Amino acid sequence: MTSLGESRAYTVGYKYVNQTLFTFLPLTLLVVFNSLLVSAVRTAARRRHRMSTGDCHATAPNSRLERQVQGQQRITVRSLSTLVLY
Repeated sequence: MTSLGESRAYTVGYKYVNQTLFTFLPLTLLVVFNSLLVSAVRTAARRRHRMSTGDCHATAPNSRLERQVQGQQRITVRSLSTLVLY
């Protein structure tokens, strides 16, 4: 070992920097980006719901297509939430 490798400050600093860069930073970024993605999905769902219930559309708000889209959105949000937990 060199004198740098035997230095206590180096070994402690390396351990914390390594854990931060390869554990906590990716986990934090994953949580932030998945939260932004869930927010975008919910915003799109609200926008789609407002557009489908407007006067310019002839489809009923509780149509089969809208229920299918809502189901797909719930699955998407659940999948993203599951990714955050793992």
